[in-house]
Amino acid sequence: MQIIYEKATTEDLGEVYAVSRSATAALRAVGVEQWNERYPAWEDFQADIARNQLYVGRAGGRIAVHYALDQSCDEDYQNGYWQVTDSFAVLHRLCVHPDFQHQGIGKETLRHIEEALKPTPVRAIRLDVFSGNRSAVRLYWRAGYTQVGEVNWQMGQFYLMEKVL
Repeated sequence: MQIIYEKATTEDLGEVYAVSRSATAALRAVGVEQWNERYPAWEDFQADIARNQLYVGRAGGRIAVHYALDQSCDEDYQNGYWQVTDSFAVLHRLCVHPDFQHQGIGKETLRHIEEALKPTPVRAIRLDVFSGNRSAVRLYWRAGYTQVGEVNWQMGQFYLMEKVL
């Protein structure tokens, strides 16, 4: 399946939000309480677009995946034993629409992000992943991310992960 990646625009906001709501419902249906009606919020995606940090991947004219990429992270990221401390990007809210899950799109998107970062000075990608989301944890492990710490937030335990490029 061919995915076309591009920066999200304000015209994408409604569909991005709908994708995240569908993914939230799918997660909750299998007992993963990672996201809820408050997070991610419409305003999170709106802010990502305003900062030019939200990306979408389209397949067949639909948004199959979206993610945000920047250099910001929660202060609890200080709990991580990061290998790269100077030049990194932080991946936020990687979300594959349920209609497109289990087709390798998450893996392909991670590969795409790495390729897009090659010509930049970024030397590592950081992220946090909900420990109860076994599919996501497995995706990151298989893509070469290593666990560098843990944090406990409202929804539970999250692993801090890093991939050195």
